[in-house]
Amino acid sequence: MSSPDPSSRTSPHCDADAEPGAAALAVPVPPVPAEATCAAALRLFEGMRHGQDAAALPVVDRDGAPLGLVGRAAVEAAPPALPVTRVMEEPVLLVDGSLTLEDVARRVARAEPAGGLFLVVDGQGRCLGTATTAGLLAALADQSDHRLVQLAEARRATELAVKRKTAFLANMSHEIRTPLNAMMGFAELLEQEVLGRMPCRSTATMPTTSPRAAGI
Repeated sequence: MSSPDPSSRTSPHCDADAEPGAAALAVPVPPVPAEATCAAALRLFEGMRHGQDAAALPVVDRDGAPLGLVGRAAVEAAPPALPVTRVMEEPVLLVDGSLTLEDVARRVARAEPAGGLFLVVDGQGRCLGTATTAGLLAALADQSDHRLVQLAEARRATELAVKRKTAFLANMSHEIRTPLNAMMGFAELLEQEVLGRMPCRSTATMPTTSPRAAGI
């Protein structure tokens, strides 16, 4: 049996906007106890709600850890009293529910599970449900679309921030330049004695027009 990869588990403290992981792929189905017979397993298949049909169910031990998968066709063809462990399929790919979808895709690509079916387990190794490669591909496509939307929103926010910064700087330049122009003009009038001669002391301390300031 293929065990979950503990080294790839993510932190339990997830961000509120964190993307869905392997646990989101799990489809809850009734587990088959390891001590059950094929007849009991068939009853579990038949007792599933409409729309919850599954090609296979997980066979679990007393702690809920999966031992393998058993298909409906196998229990239908087997003697009713035969232990379900005699017809279950193993090994089965186990994927930790905390893995990212990209990590799951890598594991599935390497393992190539039979029928595209694998099991999702929690941190204690208990079965959360079954998952399929088709469901994984659909989840990856949804995740890609979501990321594209996020990128578009981030780009729009960046463009808006740049526009606001440009407008702010232009406005500040105008607000600074307007009073400076008035001050420089008045200084030139005083320097040229358009309004009459100023006392020597005041004239000596009057700043002259700076070419650099005039170019503001």
